[in-house]
Amino acid sequence: TVEGLRMPRMLEVSAEEVKKAGYRYNSSVNPTFLPGRYNKLHVPKRFFNENGLWQIPAAVSWFRFPLFWLSFHNLPLWLYRFLLKRSVKSIGYAALYFHPWEFYALKEHPEYKMPFIIKNHSGEALSARLDRFIKAMKRDHQPFVTFKTFVDQQRKNND
Repeated sequence: TVEGLRMPRMLEVSAEEVKKAGYRYNSSVNPTFLPGRYNKLHVPKRFFNENGLWQIPAAVSWFRFPLFWLSFHNLPLWLYRFLLKRSVKSIGYAALYFHPWEFYALKEHPEYKMPFIIKNHSGEALSARLDRFIKAMKRDHQPFVTFKTFVDQQRKNND
């Protein structure tokens, strides 16, 4: 059962409409500022309930640097982990996103004319990087759960 929504390109969507469509949560919020894309510095970094709909913002650092797929591809992994661990310590969790196409060998296809920052660590390199990341986070005793489990836990904690 699909219980949540993440809009393509994290486009803004009405919480009321998401709830009317039958979803329990919306993860389309990126609480950062990226010129020409997002200006969501007013949005909380931590999940919140908006009229019965859980809003689960994407992970950002304490200074709202986005800890999204591009930063995972391009930052040194130690730095990404450092920023993420500080974020988790501050708000209690981190919502991370990856696209299926990121695991395709983009570097092998110059005809796609994608910038280096998108092709960097794609395909098998991304799979290996993600594997190292998950193993390191588990060594640090960081749990991994689905959004459904996360929302269920929040509902129990607030009842």
